[in-house]
Amino acid sequence: MHIRLTVAILMLAGSASGQGDYAPVTAADVPKLKLNHYHTADQKGGRLADFEWTFTKTEFTVRKGKGPIPAHLTDMLLPAGTTGDAITGKWKLTPGSELELSEIKCGDKAGKPGVKLRAFKTAPTVVRISDPTQFVFGIGN
Repeated sequence: MHIRLTVAILMLAGSASGQGDYAPVTAADVPKLKLNHYHTADQKGGRLADFEWTFTKTEFTVRKGKGPIPAHLTDMLLPAGTTGDAITGKWKLTPGSELELSEIKCGDKAGKPGVKLRAFKTAPTVVRISDPTQFVFGIGN
């Protein structure tokens, strides 16, 4: 009896992680994203956003803020040894909810071609972009 009751409670409560199933990220969501915090590659807790990552209808910009662009993000977007204060490019959302970044540049230097990052919601207005690190955005107006 106790096992059935426990199973029923878990089914009603959703996943143990506290993250349920939400509608997929849409192209209309992306330009509204506001970076809140991020996790480093070592996954040792979240850090408040000390750099900027913004989106327009078709383009993105990653720019240093109070802190530099995190090394794990530059490693994902740029060839080894390339650094700078701003990274730009274009984005599109694939049907599988991947954020595909292209035409990546850091100044006059070309970035990596065709970077794909998983994009998913963990709440109705929270989007995480990851591969394997996580950047946590709120959907603003």
